[in-house]
Amino acid sequence: MDYYQILGVDRRASGQEIKNAYRKLAKRYHPDLNRDNPQAEQKFREVTEAYKVLSDEEARKNYDAAGKDPVPPSPGKKAKTSGKRPDFDPKNVSKMFEHYMKMK
Repeated sequence: MDYYQILGVDRRASGQEIKNAYRKLAKRYHPDLNRDNPQAEQKFREVTEAYKVLSDEEARKNYDAAGKDPVPPSPGKKAKTSGKRPDFDPKNVSKMFEHYMKMK
């Protein structure tokens, strides 16, 4: 899941641009305004998750460091690249998951 794409902002977007994009999308997909649309509720959750990560400076830094897809491939699939990524730090991933679990 690409949080920048979900919010429709560039990776270099400022905090204010992220906030504005979130507010616009949250209003569009809010469950109270879309009672008959279960897809809108799911989209609202995605938008909110993306905003929570990208609006927090440390979480955004960790997200950017981990790349678009911080979840490793399933055991049945081969990794796209071989060897270690020079910018990969397992501590960043664990911090990201800690932050995510606190949001729930």
